[in-house]
Amino acid sequence: MAVDVSRLKDLYPLDSLRPEHLEALTREGELSVHARGELLFRAGDQDERTVYLLSGEVRGDYPDGRQKSISGGSLQGRYPLGDLQPRRFTATVCSDTDAEVLSFDRRFVEKVLTFDQLVRSGRFRTDPGDPDASRWAFRLLQSKALRKVPAGSLERLFTRFEPINVKDGQTIIREGDDGDYFYVIKEGAAAVSQMQDGG
Repeated sequence: MAVDVSRLKDLYPLDSLRPEHLEALTREGELSVHARGELLFRAGDQDERTVYLLSGEVRGDYPDGRQKSISGGSLQGRYPLGDLQPRRFTATVCSDTDAEVLSFDRRFVEKVLTFDQLVRSGRFRTDPGDPDASRWAFRLLQSKALRKVPAGSLERLFTRFEPINVKDGQTIIREGDDGDYFYVIKEGAAAVSQMQDGG
């Protein structure tokens, strides 16, 4: 299910994101509906998801017997649900109506927040008049190449990018050459060819 960007504007810390970054994040969210009695996660789970309760009510049962109730749309509901890993409590839908839950890959959220701060600080420049100016960076943030790069290392990576203009047909790197740079295609297309065995 797709999620409308307006539903994210009150969620913390997503409420601090620039509109174009919030829009990019919505494309990665998973919206799900859960009935009364359904389990969202158990105490002790490590699932690498950031979970928000958009509507409905969830009961949190701690291993020591304590309980708490969280309602979507409440002040507490603005924050990620049981965000610490491993999970500290078991979350079960307890409302009479269905609960809407929005979840994201935790690492991706951290990277988007880091990238947003980098753009706001001016240490990474994008064209403020072009809402698609950061699209290439978001594709990079989602790539397998950066999947395990800690969010804290992204600042160093993005501030070291240097744009280079290339002409049609120009060779950028040859197979067998020493790897000197990490290349990202910001705009346009490139062909990659590989030498066959024996030359």
